[in-house]
Amino acid sequence: MHREHSLALHENQTSDIMKALNYIFALVLTLVLAQPTLGAIKTTIADGSWDDPAIWSPTGAPLLEDTIIIDNEITCFNLWVEFGANLFWVKSGSSVTGDSIFALHASFLIDGTVDVETFAAGDGTNDVNNGNIIAERFIHGNVHFTNTGTLSGDSVVIGDANFVNMGTVEANFLVCPPSPSVTSNHGIIAVMDTMHIVGKFTNHSTAFVSVGSLSTALDGDTLFNDGEITAISWNHYLGTAAGTGGKYCVELCFNNLDAITGTVDVCDDTPGGTWPCDINMGTIASTVTLCTASPCASVGVEDEYFTTPLELSVFPNPMSGSGKIRITGLNGQTFHYSIYDLSGQLVDQQSNVANNEFEINVANYQSGMYWCSVRSVKGNSQIKFIVH
Repeated sequence: MHREHSLALHENQTSDIMKALNYIFALVLTLVLAQPTLGAIKTTIADGSWDDPAIWSPTGAPLLEDTIIIDNEITCFNLWVEFGANLFWVKSGSSVTGDSIFALHASFLIDGTVDVETFAAGDGTNDVNNGNIIAERFIHGNVHFTNTGTLSGDSVVIGDANFVNMGTVEANFLVCPPSPSVTSNHGIIAVMDTMHIVGKFTNHSTAFVSVGSLSTALDGDTLFNDGEITAISWNHYLGTAAGTGGKYCVELCFNNLDAITGTVDVCDDTPGGTWPCDINMGTIASTVTLCTASPCASVGVEDEYFTTPLELSVFPNPMSGSGKIRITGLNGQTFHYSIYDLSGQLVDQQSNVANNEFEINVANYQSGMYWCSVRSVKGNSQIKFIVH
């Protein structure tokens, strides 16, 4: 009976996932079929409304085939905005705000702020958020997406694309991409309600996931956790949950129908095996420990990870050969730092660093932008720098 009830729950969860993925497919198909042609490069020259021709250079509101560069504070209300041939770039210090729906054929680079009702992308080549994206609905389609800033939404759905998070994702509902795409989390993911993991997901050693209800239906793939994942409830329906030194922390209900392996610690605050909580109908390897790591189920996102950020400064920037990063706010605590390129590849890391200033040797780095993440018990922060 318990297993039948679990399978019924799985079917309901799967139905929700399929509805979300079908919505993505329909949206992406619409975007792809439009096939815009190359147009003008439209750059804002003044603050104002998106549909005001006078704020654009060359003069005139953008057309479907145009490339868009935002260099001002732009409002956008009650519009369906669809474009473009090449790139949607919101520069640092600039913004697009309003209750409109944005449907992008272009790649996007967000260094400033986008705050809209719906933000949908799926027909570019490589998407990067270094700033802030705030949307009631964020829907991403079939190209690589790197987030080094903050992504916030009521519903966040990542479709058939690799997703690298080195910043912060905040949502009420989150769907991670299905196979063969991969989600790689180096930062913070905070989901108030439900998070569905339906493809390969790696939570790295300095990363943190906090979720209300976690659903893992991996269909032959692996959730690999070297960091920390906390959930009020966790239903592990399909696939393998694994890791090396990571922690899975469950506050209430834990339901395992498949496999948990590796050298991880699974800590459940309500042991005992009483339905509907804490049911194991799958396998848990002997290498998995139970509540032997430091307790983590009681550690909330607000308590440890959303404290006042550390202040970072980098000099020189751009740098060549070597440079330094200075940290304010450690109060004598040690810290861990990681450096990534914009594809999410880890290029350097160091633990238990005690000085509030450290040197990085970039002599062998390729030219381009990099991201340094610093974490300690006093807080965390990130900063980007350029190597030339």
